[in-house]
Amino acid sequence: MGRSLNIVGPQEVAEMLEVKLQTVHAWRLRKVLPEPSEVISGVPIWRRPAIQRWAVRTKRVKIEESQ
Repeated sequence: MGRSLNIVGPQEVAEMLEVKLQTVHAWRLRKVLPEPSEVISGVPIWRRPAIQRWAVRTKRVKIEESQ
């Protein structure tokens, strides 16, 4: 069960970073996001820590200190 919380798709990335889903798709098309860990049925899947590290490194993060 914990493992499923560790993976995120485009919708979860958008929610994490407080951006529109279209922004996540644009980032992926422009190769701004890290490569997904997997693509399942055409949907890219990332590991949550990879997205969090990327967001911090690129200053796109809005993660609260409590997280």
